[in-house]
Amino acid sequence: MQRGGKRQKSMQTLAGLLRKVYPAEAPDEAHAIRLLGCWGRVVSERILGNARPVFYRAGVLTIHTTSASWANALSLEAPTLLAKLRARAPDVPVQRLLFRLGRLPDLPEQIKPQPPPPQLLPLDAMPDDVARELARVSHDGLRERLSRAIAVSLSEPIRSKNTRG
Repeated sequence: MQRGGKRQKSMQTLAGLLRKVYPAEAPDEAHAIRLLGCWGRVVSERILGNARPVFYRAGVLTIHTTSASWANALSLEAPTLLAKLRARAPDVPVQRLLFRLGRLPDLPEQIKPQPPPPQLLPLDAMPDDVARELARVSHDGLRERLSRAIAVSLSEPIRSKNTRG
C-alpha cells in the first residue's frame, strides 16, 4: 500500500538488521583487525618492538620482523603465540603464524588515561564573597553549575605565575 507516493516498508527485527551489518562469516579484513588489535596484548613490549602483524588471509597471520633472527626466534615460539591469540580472539580462525623480515607498521596511537578529577572544595568552604555572589544568582540550574565550576577551580593547585601552558 502506498501513502503520499511513498512505499511503506515492513518492520525488521533487530537481529535481522544486525546480521546485515555484522555478517556471521566475517571477511578476512574483519579478522585482521581483530588480530592486529590483539597482538599488542599477547606479546611483550620487546617483541612488539621487533615484530608486528601486517596481513591476514585464509587463516594465516603474516608478521613482519626487524631481522631474520627475530623471525627465526618467533617461529619457534609460534605455538605459544598462536594459543594466546586464539584465547584472546576465539572467533577468528587463525591457523598459522608466518614470520617474515619486513618493514614494521606504525603502532596505533595509545589513548592516555585521564587524570582523576580534582577533589571538590565543599560549597560551605567557599570564600564568603564568592558565596554572596552565588546567592545573588536567581536561576537554580545556573547557580548549581557555577557552584561546581567554582569548587573545581578553587580545588585545583595554584600554578606558579612563572609557568605558562
